[in-house]
Amino acid sequence: MHDLVYHGQIYDVNGLRKATIIIEAGKIVKVKQPDTSVKGEVTINYLENPNVIAFPGFIDMHVHLRDFKQSYKETIDTGTLAAAKGGITVVGDMPNTIPRLDTLNTIEERKEIYEEKSHVDYYVYSAIPRNREEIDTILSLELVMGIKLYPPDYSHPNLLASLKSLKKKGKILVVHPEEKTMYKEALDLVETLYVRPVNAEHWAVIHLGDIIGSNNVKVHITHVTSPESLFLSRRYGFTVDTCPHYVLFDIEHVFLKGCLAKVYPPIRSMQDRIRLWSLLRNGYIDAVSSDHAPHGNAEKYCCPSTCPAGINGVEITAPFLGHLVGLGEMRIREMYRYLAYNPARILGLNKYGVFCRYCRGNMTVIDFSGKTVVDPKASPSKTNYSIYEGFVFFSKILATIVGGQPVYHNDRLEPMVRGVSVGEFENK
Repeated sequence: MHDLVYHGQIYDVNGLRKATIIIEAGKIVKVKQPDTSVKGEVTINYLENPNVIAFPGFIDMHVHLRDFKQSYKETIDTGTLAAAKGGITVVGDMPNTIPRLDTLNTIEERKEIYEEKSHVDYYVYSAIPRNREEIDTILSLELVMGIKLYPPDYSHPNLLASLKSLKKKGKILVVHPEEKTMYKEALDLVETLYVRPVNAEHWAVIHLGDIIGSNNVKVHITHVTSPESLFLSRRYGFTVDTCPHYVLFDIEHVFLKGCLAKVYPPIRSMQDRIRLWSLLRNGYIDAVSSDHAPHGNAEKYCCPSTCPAGINGVEITAPFLGHLVGLGEMRIREMYRYLAYNPARILGLNKYGVFCRYCRGNMTVIDFSGKTVVDPKASPSKTNYSIYEGFVFFSKILATIVGGQPVYHNDRLEPMVRGVSVGEFENK
């Protein structure tokens, strides 16, 4: 008896087709022609529903799962349950935690929590290590897939040593693109749009291109807000992602949504939004991430000058892109590239993002005739607010499979499922 058997339509690099996928011990052992005689301890059969398609498990390259001293905002337990409900099977956790992920001891503590609490597969980014002697050791860890560079770190004394180690280990540099010398903290939401201008993002990409020089490090520019950031990144060979909130909202929504719309880099003008939307629809972006950044309810509903920046939304990325596919606004190929294939390739993962023998048994099953109504109070996340509240997306996550185990299926979460480090699985 196999652990899990899926019958139905699938989509990956080989296109759309009907198949039977067999998963055992966390791995795909066979992708074959449809054969309903094959059974598993869990059998999922959508062969007769032409609107349901299974993809290799979706990857969110940019989440903030808080925990540690910010567990009141979110925990690895609650954040990964929310990810699973949204069809995400892998999360990439950012290092601006308290304490910060910039020492070997702190990263080891993070690893213990993930092993005990995570319901999906995972990895983390380190901040630039505090101690130069620890750089190689930290980047050798299976849990760590790269380094996250924040604006104040562009002049960090350990930056060049970190770049050399990244190149040697074949891992990535993920960059928050805002030139530190070109922005300041705002007194209110409206001022944010002027004191953190879009050209600070453009010059950050140029500055980074100068820093990287001949170091030949893989660079990924995250949460870009304007087409020019994409074009500049292409000049230097950098990959990029953007987030749903940068194509769904613009400056007018900032006035309407208040602190719920406060995020760094800021939500931009209608012109930037429309042009970025066009690039997204037509396949010019490399990946889409959520930048899930939850805060306590009291914090987010506080006054605009002091409320923290960040938009939570790990659950809506896949339904949103599925909505665009269902409406004919985006090709299914682009959705697959944005959420599965490209993130895996950017991270250097060979056993994720495709259906193949010995690949990780992760799947995201979507009903393109379904409907998702965003209700933050029904979310497993600790936050019960959302800038997307009331949005209706005409696609629905039917199942999220992690290592051959349904962590979400038929509107039910299974909190006993545990994920693994993607680096650990890749090196098996």
